Amino acid sequence: MAGAVVVNPVDATILGLIAAWDGAPELAFTVDGKPDQLSVNDGPRLDDPEAWRVLVVGATAGFVPVGQATTRPGYGGRREEQFEVRCELTVWDGDTDLAHVRTQAYAVLDVLAELLAAHEWGDDISWARITRHSYQPAQSDLGVGVLIPFSVVANATRFEGA
Repeated sequence: MAGAVVVNPVDATILGLIAAWDGAPELAFTVDGKPDQLSVNDGPRLDDPEAWRVLVVGATAGFVPVGQATTRPGYGGRREEQFEVRCELTVWDGDTDLAHVRTQAYAVLDVLAELLAAHEWGDDISWARITRHSYQPAQSDLGVGVLIPFSVVANATRFEGA
């Protein structure tokens, strides 16, 4: 029996987040005078000592990567869903000035929110926005860093049945 390909809204949202953020010129930066780009990962971070700014989509340490918030059935097989996709932004600097790195990290988070608001979603996802975050400072032999785990809440519509 042939039919339309049904994309799960969680998968569609994660793919949409990656499309909105990966390679965006607004997320370019320089390290030691050399141009670089935010590294966007689908799923857990792969350790890369050269990556100074990393974004993990759909995974964070210690949290369930996706949480379903609500499902509302509607007429004609229509179902509204709302869920959270958890992400984590990491910004490192070879310096010891935590305030500077924290300012950089929040500037990146602001750009992520702007790119997300401007993203063109397909038919299944009506909107997605960054809704909450936390802040975790870190220090290593690389210098100081800031980790910002955050949630993206998305609304989706699915049609069930024939």
